[in-house]
Amino acid sequence: LTVGRIVNAMLNGPKCARTRALIKKHVKPVVDDTAGISKPLTQLALGPKKFADLKLKVGDKAVEISSEMLDDPMFNQERAEAVESIMRSRMESLSPEEFQNLLRPCFQEDEIKLIAIGGVLGALAGLLQLIFIFDWAI
Repeated sequence: LTVGRIVNAMLNGPKCARTRALIKKHVKPVVDDTAGISKPLTQLALGPKKFADLKLKVGDKAVEISSEMLDDPMFNQERAEAVESIMRSRMESLSPEEFQNLLRPCFQEDEIKLIAIGGVLGALAGLLQLIFIFDWAI
């Protein structure tokens, strides 16, 4: 588990649209604040539509830079200890029910297979007990 993998899951995973929208939401005010006095001049020069497009492009670039920076192996190695510490402390503070709810989605798609294999192994163990303990011949 690395920072790069976490961010990759956030930026490219099933809920990536939410993460990208959040980044863009926070970048837009920064663009407005940075423009300062020159904002009206920039809007006048580019026009309101192109200025809005510029803000969108800055948001897209911020997402792109975030993913590139966090793919750096040295950065991930440096942050690994901090990530481990945070994850350990937060997982230890979970109640057993919360911990179960955290892990259950990992196994949920294979749950039927696990139950079936458990049933087969249980039946096999019971059959072996009958054979070896009671000398039943099949």
